[in-house]
Amino acid sequence: MKFVDLGCCLNLIDNGYALWPSDYYGVDISSEVVQELYAFLKRNKLEVSGLYHCGIHQVPVPENFFDIGACIGSLEYFRSTYIVRSLKEFHRILKPDARFVLDIPNSYSKEYRLSQKIESYLGRGDEFDLAAPEFERLLQDRFTIVRRDALGMLQYFLICCK
Repeated sequence: MKFVDLGCCLNLIDNGYALWPSDYYGVDISSEVVQELYAFLKRNKLEVSGLYHCGIHQVPVPENFFDIGACIGSLEYFRSTYIVRSLKEFHRILKPDARFVLDIPNSYSKEYRLSQKIESYLGRGDEFDLAAPEFERLLQDRFTIVRRDALGMLQYFLICCK
C-alpha cells in the first residue's frame, strides 16, 4: 500500500512509520523538516518511497495514488480557505475507498487549550477558524466519517468517496 503522511512534521521519526508494511511518502512545507528526514533515513539505513517539500494543498502525484493517509497536527496552522484547498487535494490524491485519518483543534479540550498557549509562546499560533460542524460539512462531499474521537484534538477516521 502507498501511505501519504501530509504535513509529516517528523512523524517518520517519532512514530516509526518507516517500519510499516507500506510505501511511505512524506509531505512537509518545511525544508528543514525534509532535510532532517533525509538525515534520519541515512543514519538509520532506511528507505522511503518519497519525500516532498511542498504544501499539503499541492502534492506532486497523480490522481488516485494513495491507499492510506494521515494529516495529523497540521490543519490547525491554517485558515479555512487553505483547508478547503487541502481537502480537495486529499480527495484528489487518495484512491476510492482509501482510509484516511486527520485531526483538527478541539477547542473544548483542556489539553488543546494548554497546547495552544505553548504554541503561541513559540510563535506558532493556531489559525484554524472552523467549528467542528463546519469542518464536517466540508468533509461530507468527499469523505465518509467512520469515527470521530474527541481527545486533545478532534480526530476523524475517514473513507474517501469517489
